[in-house]
Amino acid sequence: ITQKKAIEDLLRRSENHYRMLIKNVSDMILVLDADGTIRYQSPSVESVTGFKFQDSKGRSVFDYIHPDDLPAAERTFKTYLKQPGPVPPLELRIKSKQGQWILVEALANNLLNDPAISGIVVNARDITGRRRMELSVAESEEKHRRLLNSIQSPVLALKKDMTIYYCNQAYSGFVGRPIPELEGRKLIELFPSFQKTKSYAAYLKAVETGQDQTSEGLINGMYLRARIFSMDWGILAISEDVTAQQTAAESGDAKRSLVVPAGICLG
Repeated sequence: ITQKKAIEDLLRRSENHYRMLIKNVSDMILVLDADGTIRYQSPSVESVTGFKFQDSKGRSVFDYIHPDDLPAAERTFKTYLKQPGPVPPLELRIKSKQGQWILVEALANNLLNDPAISGIVVNARDITGRRRMELSVAESEEKHRRLLNSIQSPVLALKKDMTIYYCNQAYSGFVGRPIPELEGRKLIELFPSFQKTKSYAAYLKAVETGQDQTSEGLINGMYLRARIFSMDWGILAISEDVTAQQTAAESGDAKRSLVVPAGICLG
């Protein structure tokens, strides 16, 4: 009897332990029957959606899914039934008690054949805020990309390892390669000979010292002056075509070298 009581106490403590874990986890947990009926929900479901367990118990999980997401959810659920174990996550919108739609990432595990569960366990996470932030960042990046593409000068952003983080249309046209072939690639892998230029040395110095640099030189038949700004993530180089000014300056120097000093007789 003492041994039996000890086992019962151990099971009770274990059950309380897991109950506390589930109560404090932020992810929503559902246990569904094979037809999608809600058999269990964790306390976090009420925290996120406002629906108490007595509100949803015995109802179909599909009653809470956005109509536009319902066909995909039903198809995916049928996939759950065909294969035991976990399946890839699905993003969909679920209804809150206030009538709002919450974007969640749901991951299901078919444990219908597990006697301890005999159901499909769904873990769902509210990603509404994350997606809103991602969209905001994407909109911001697009706005900045349009702004930089409107600049006629080549703009090149490099990470500290000299991977091209960003470049504009002017830079793409200057090197003769489309932007998708440039971004994410190492600069030297694309243009090995560039490693020997003064501009590349200035790039490295900006990264090493954290100080802005300038560089001038002849590249692809154009005389460029680059301003190189040190950033937390790498460098930003903005180049300016000064070929005309340089040609004019060299022409002026050549003319001055032909001037005969006063007092010298030719012939």
